[in-house]
Amino acid sequence: PVRLQTASDLKCVPLFVGVISPKFTQSAVTVTGGLWRSVRVDTHSTSRTSHSSHSIDLMAAATAAPTPERVTPVKSQHDDQEYRCITLGNGMQCVLVSDPTADKAGVSVDVGVGKFQDPPEIPGLAHFCEHMLFLGTKKYPVENSYSSFLGAHGGRSNASTGYEHTNYYLDVLPEHLEEAVDRVSQFFKYPLFTPSATDREVNAVHNEHLKNKIKDARKIGQVIRSLANANHPIVRFGSGNKETIETIPKAKGVDVRAHLLRFYRTYYHPKAIKLVTNNAL
Repeated sequence: PVRLQTASDLKCVPLFVGVISPKFTQSAVTVTGGLWRSVRVDTHSTSRTSHSSHSIDLMAAATAAPTPERVTPVKSQHDDQEYRCITLGNGMQCVLVSDPTADKAGVSVDVGVGKFQDPPEIPGLAHFCEHMLFLGTKKYPVENSYSSFLGAHGGRSNASTGYEHTNYYLDVLPEHLEEAVDRVSQFFKYPLFTPSATDREVNAVHNEHLKNKIKDARKIGQVIRSLANANHPIVRFGSGNKETIETIPKAKGVDVRAHLLRFYRTYYHPKAIKLVTNNAL
């Protein structure tokens, strides 16, 4: 594991060690002079009436100089991988990993928001937001096209919502990394959050809850939460199910989709996002 030292208490994204083959093409993301040539994306608030744009690099572009503050990774003398940690001008923190032995490309994007930020009236909203980002963007509107693309090119993806972080990660054959990055970047640029998908994805979250609640680890977690301070957010039901994100809010006149858009606009911004990416050079 890499230990990171910084005066500003940098918390790096959980390291998803996806990897990249040395036989990558020039069209893929490459490392030159210690900086990554990459895809530049923008995030914005998802609203029909107004947009607030934030410039964000999902990988540190060679033309985008980092701020003077840098983090020096401390690694084992037996670790042949090379690391670089930088903070971009927009506040986004990145960990760049070079692994000459890698045979796949990998990207992990972490957003500093999780179950603790759920509004009290909609337990599970952070997890629901994670699900919704996979269901179409302005550039790639077909639902599930992201996972279909990765599956067709030797890759896979997933995401998880924790108490304070939501992590999106993927791996893919190196020659398809550039498009994979472009596709995942749209999650933080123009997600659609269509009303029809919002209604249907409630069932996916509910089914996930039913599958997980019988697991021993989940039962242990519930026992621990039952012993916690009742005023702490850890006691809340963070996974969400059909009752918490549809039935109860609807009965109380709560507009779940409006809360979903507000949640995204509030928490998904460059300074809350961290990136780890891995390549072979």
